[in-house]
Amino acid sequence: MSTKIYTAYRFPVGRINDFIEWFRETCFTQAIERMEGCMETVTQKGIDEFYQRHSTMLSVPELKKRISERQVRAYLAFKLLLTKVGGDRLLDLDCWFNLWLDEPYAYVQPCYPVSRAEKVKPPNWVDDYCYFDNTDIPEGIPVDEWEKRGAVWEKLCLEDHNRSRLSHVVIEADLKNFGMGTGLDELEKRLLKDEKGEACAFIMATLDMQEDQKKG
Repeated sequence: MSTKIYTAYRFPVGRINDFIEWFRETCFTQAIERMEGCMETVTQKGIDEFYQRHSTMLSVPELKKRISERQVRAYLAFKLLLTKVGGDRLLDLDCWFNLWLDEPYAYVQPCYPVSRAEKVKPPNWVDDYCYFDNTDIPEGIPVDEWEKRGAVWEKLCLEDHNRSRLSHVVIEADLKNFGMGTGLDELEKRLLKDEKGEACAFIMATLDMQEDQKKG
């Protein structure tokens, strides 16, 4: 059975907190870019329909004072992402990492969409530590170093993936979690940082999806 660890890092154990801070900022920055792109696809017609549909207790002008158009765009974009993955998990935004300790280093396998992985540029104190044996060794890496990487990953996680694995989740959306997964409230606050009111667009979208599922 071949080993395919295409994206992996190694860094000093003493910099775990630094890595978490860098990784979180990277994930939120990319997730915001993804949301912004999706929000641009929302039409004015969709926004107007939202206000009309939710104006049972308040008039549209009063509703607009409480929920800005940008908040509505976020709501509709989030609902679109939920719909695109079948209302199960928001794979376009999910990101986390698995970590194993082996002094003096920490070894990490990050988990985020492949389309975003190529854009990630780790800090200079983080080493690339990928390993795979289903194709040629990457240019510039000596054979003995490559074999050492294979031995390290075999020791850490290939024999028993969960034995000493630690995980840190930054963003994970799951409709089964009563409408809110991990990190979505922070993502929305960052995305709508200049808007008034509490973060609610993602909650509204997810609850709507749950209601649609019940009707379906």
